[in-house]
Amino acid sequence: MMDVSTLRIGVSGHQQIGDEVTIEFVSQQLRELLQKFQHQACERGQSIVAYSALAIGTDRLSLKLP
Repeated sequence: MMDVSTLRIGVSGHQQIGDEVTIEFVSQQLRELLQKFQHQACERGQSIVAYSALAIGTDRLSLKLP
């Protein structure tokens, strides 16, 4: 049985994201989405864990986020 006190999020995406402008856009969107999830988890008294395969591209962008 899963622990409901932890919000688990999977991060996955394309390896070829695009140019620097696109990478920054994707990073910003990921940052905003994860901040929303973090806020919701905090309101529910949950911790948050993100899972990623750490492939080149979007998967690794999640490592750079606060």
